[in-house]
Amino acid sequence: MGHMANIRAAGAIAAAAMWTVIGFMGGMGMAQSPATAPASATATTSPAVMLEKGIYTEETVGDLDAAIKIYQQIVNDAKANRQYAARAQYRLGMCHLKKGDKAKATAELRELQAAYPQEKDIAARSEAQLRKLSPGSYPEPVYEAFSFGPVIERTLNPGDRQHDRLLDLDTGKMFDIPDPEEVKPIHAGGNVAEMKDWAARRGIDLVADGTPLGFELAIFPQPNATWDELPVADGLKVILQSEGATPAVLAPGKELPSTFYFKTREGRLGVLQIIGYDEKKKPGEPIGIKIRYKLLEYSAALAAALAAGDAPRVIKTTPEALANDVEASLDKITVTFARPTKDKSWFWSRTGGGETFPQGTGGISYDAARTTYTMPVKLQPGKVYWVGINSPSHKNFKPADGTPAERYVILFATKSADGKPTPLPADMLKRAKTINAAAATQQAEPSEQVKRDAESLSAEGWRLWNQRKLPEAEAKFQAAVAKDPANANAWNGLGWAQQNQGKPLNAKEAFAKAVAVDPKLAGALNGLGWVAKGQGKTGDAIEYWKKAVAAAPTATAALNGLATTYAELGQYDKAIEACQQWLKVEPENKDAKAALKKVQDAAEAAKSAVLAAEKWLKAIDANKYEQSWDEMAKIGQSEVTKAQWVKNAAMLAPMGELKSRKLLSAVYATSLLDDTPDGHYVTIQYESSFANKKQAVETLIPAREADGTWKVACYFVK
Repeated sequence: MGHMANIRAAGAIAAAAMWTVIGFMGGMGMAQSPATAPASATATTSPAVMLEKGIYTEETVGDLDAAIKIYQQIVNDAKANRQYAARAQYRLGMCHLKKGDKAKATAELRELQAAYPQEKDIAARSEAQLRKLSPGSYPEPVYEAFSFGPVIERTLNPGDRQHDRLLDLDTGKMFDIPDPEEVKPIHAGGNVAEMKDWAARRGIDLVADGTPLGFELAIFPQPNATWDELPVADGLKVILQSEGATPAVLAPGKELPSTFYFKTREGRLGVLQIIGYDEKKKPGEPIGIKIRYKLLEYSAALAAALAAGDAPRVIKTTPEALANDVEASLDKITVTFARPTKDKSWFWSRTGGGETFPQGTGGISYDAARTTYTMPVKLQPGKVYWVGINSPSHKNFKPADGTPAERYVILFATKSADGKPTPLPADMLKRAKTINAAAATQQAEPSEQVKRDAESLSAEGWRLWNQRKLPEAEAKFQAAVAKDPANANAWNGLGWAQQNQGKPLNAKEAFAKAVAVDPKLAGALNGLGWVAKGQGKTGDAIEYWKKAVAAAPTATAALNGLATTYAELGQYDKAIEACQQWLKVEPENKDAKAALKKVQDAAEAAKSAVLAAEKWLKAIDANKYEQSWDEMAKIGQSEVTKAQWVKNAAMLAPMGELKSRKLLSAVYATSLLDDTPDGHYVTIQYESSFANKKQAVETLIPAREADGTWKVACYFVK
């Protein structure tokens, strides 16, 4: 790839927040080569260092009060990395629990789930602890309401006996045996109790050492069952009725695979199978153990609906029934029921000899809740289609118990090749309307009393939600939607109760059901926006928030989301517009005023930094590398001599003359990565073209000097 020449510049973009080495590949290619110099003085008080200090104080020194102060400091520091803050919040709760204060422990853990839903691993661990602290706040399980989640495969102890020997089944996270300095007794004397204690604090369930798997895992061998023959309900009964089962070693039988039910340290249930061994260190000695497992997933709403025994009711289809302007490019037909249907059971009926039934392109699928079914199709323009949900003789769309779904018809037509609607035949239209009307009659709305009961449960759920009693609120909302699946307000409340507990996937499903009932419910649209933001789907988040604001211009939470996200993207004009709209709704809102001021300051900083960057780039474009060093920020000059800078920068010459440069983004920040010295930075990117490199991206990071001027501290191209 050519040889590397390094231009050292002050840029907080390398891991561990050291000063960065920027690399330019010889010839045409460009790359970044990291190297490190002594970290800044502020690194000694970083969240990572503080967290380690807190853990040492808690576990080694045993001073819980001092540890609480350290963890609280991390949580209170607005600049702290969210990952470290969430871990500190969790340890706060556990410290209070060790002190015997269950109320404070519960409050801290609930705060974690409300504040850090994106930190899924720690949120799941927090939820498990909350279940132990408040078991009565969670509904009793209904066995048929469980389903298996995705299959997870892991190899423990692969090749190297000290590598990936430990596994947390709840998260799928692998661990190495700890450093001798971290847990001395494990290495000096083999203190099993110490190792178990160390692992317990990290939620570890399994340890591999040679052939067996063992640890604090309650296991229930099923020697005569295969992986796919283990019934969910039977397995649950075995596990839940065997609370006294003692932890055991998983030792495979003579023949593989060996299959087991299990319960994790945190109470999750599932099925695990030892499927083989990895590399062998020497003949006859297995080193790695290959396993696969699947956890049981449970929805209280699912359980309540199954227990109710009523027929599933069609609440949404794609395309809509009786539509005559469907795009021929549509590649799937979906139907959504208000309650779950039986696993692996459906019947899509056809009429007219099958001529009006769409051509399929693949297997039928359904979501984890078994409420939405999808049939892939290949449509033609200008054609009428008839897709039936059940038929007079086949009623496979049905719940696990109770009454099958009433017959329903998705009659639709695609647009013609020139984009015009296609008329629906009068006889087919009449028949479809008759069938669907009959279904509506059979699937009558809940009685007014049932609706009032559901609304009362929903109101109680919101009261509990406002008190931050999130598990209790979730249970109320679950009961409300079980009574009245068309209560959009209850679905919205359920979504927020789950979102604030760190259950974004459950929350997304609840918000989607709320929107299915009421497409303009701003609260649910806002919730979908925050779920998407947490998943890193920024574009989707923005679209949801825009819909929320369009539905309700007073949706300040959505406006806050738009302002924050636009600012993060460097789209300051849009961020300012969102803040101003927020202030129109709440003129005296201090948060809105502060947000507007922050965005305006960031926009001004970005503007000044771009001007400085473009001025500095003139020296680079003219090959005046000595001048470019002279005009660099002091923090950059301190990391590289002028002679070295000039020597390395000269390797930019093969790119040739600049042909064009277009500004892509300019984003202001006060720090760039963990442990980065606080300051004022703007990360600027240009889409550029050179004579010998047609496509390139230039990145510059100007820093604000003590006198208020902006100067480039970091520059690289790729």
